[in-house]
Amino acid sequence: MKKVRAAKRKFKKAKKAITVWFINCFHTILYCFGFTIGIALIVLSFFLKDNWINVSSGVGTGLLTSLVVSVAINYENDKQQERKLLEDKKLVLSDIIDGSIDIYGDVVYRINEYVMFSNILLKSFYGLYDNFSSYNEFEDYLKKLDIDKLSASERKHLETLFNIGDYRIDYLVAELKRLPKHEYYLKGLLTKDEFNGLTSNFADDTYMDYAEHINDFWNNGIINYEKCVRFLRMTLYICSNIISSIQYCRADVIEKEKNIKDNLDQRYFEEIYSQSDEYIEKQIAEAQARDEYYATHPEEYEKAERQFEEWQNETPEDRILKDLYCSICGISAYNIDDLISKLDSNSQKSLLFLTRDDIQRALKKSWKKRKAIKRKFGSDYFQKAERLKESNTNG
Repeated sequence: MKKVRAAKRKFKKAKKAITVWFINCFHTILYCFGFTIGIALIVLSFFLKDNWINVSSGVGTGLLTSLVVSVAINYENDKQQERKLLEDKKLVLSDIIDGSIDIYGDVVYRINEYVMFSNILLKSFYGLYDNFSSYNEFEDYLKKLDIDKLSASERKHLETLFNIGDYRIDYLVAELKRLPKHEYYLKGLLTKDEFNGLTSNFADDTYMDYAEHINDFWNNGIINYEKCVRFLRMTLYICSNIISSIQYCRADVIEKEKNIKDNLDQRYFEEIYSQSDEYIEKQIAEAQARDEYYATHPEEYEKAERQFEEWQNETPEDRILKDLYCSICGISAYNIDDLISKLDSNSQKSLLFLTRDDIQRALKKSWKKRKAIKRKFGSDYFQKAERLKESNTNG
């Protein structure tokens, strides 16, 4: 009997799976069947005679045409529906996504700042929405700290780490509490994984309780260290979980992390590395090597002095012409129209610059650049420059 019941369960399960598959693929099966019939009728028309040829080929061609139009219309309708769902999703979730990204960025910045200034042997922490387990190493370090034995500087760094800000937490909690009101609506907008990723957060009453009683363990300083560590983890975990659930917000988070890394790299150079013995020794060694080189190559020293004097005497027009040279003869981040707009069309220096042989050779390769210059300086700018040269020679 047990084998019979087990066989029945397997049969019902297989039957249900086949039914679900058939329902999901119904339109595809119908289209394939229609295309097969249409092609078969067209092929059949080659073997028929008299009016049956027209009937068979006409019906087959009409069936194929209608199916192609139907597929195209359904495809466009599906795309429009996807765009509408994405717009609705962004509208409903915009506040909680923006709040989560804001808090995530703030906490990640604080963690990496703490790691940098505390000189602990831990790597940087980014991409926690993909792999949160990497945070555990940092948390283990925090749990082993004895805050009573920390110096004033170390305690200040630790307090900066925990001082996330009440207004950020209040905003996040308000959005988490608002989310259940959209539960049934969200089921039509989100995939199962997205919905579970979001709704699992507002089920965490512990975080709500911590957030509402934050002053019990933090009030302009550490009151309860253990709860501060716990709250930091919960805040970062919830924000990471929300971000990992919604794919379209990844680009914003990646860009924010890149800005954080660039900012901390700059701070590390200015506040730590530039004050280190290694950097000072390196600068002294480079200065000594430079002095030794110039002592044996006095002509290079004179050249460097002339370049320095030229740099000091350089006018705004000279700097624009340097950028313009890069734009015309090489690669430049500046737009040639923007650079030319800053020049005087009657400037002798600019006109003589544009008639240089290397500039003219480069301009022959780009009609757009030639056109931009002629708009500013006129089509006779070459003649203007020649007249200037003649006047300078006669003078």
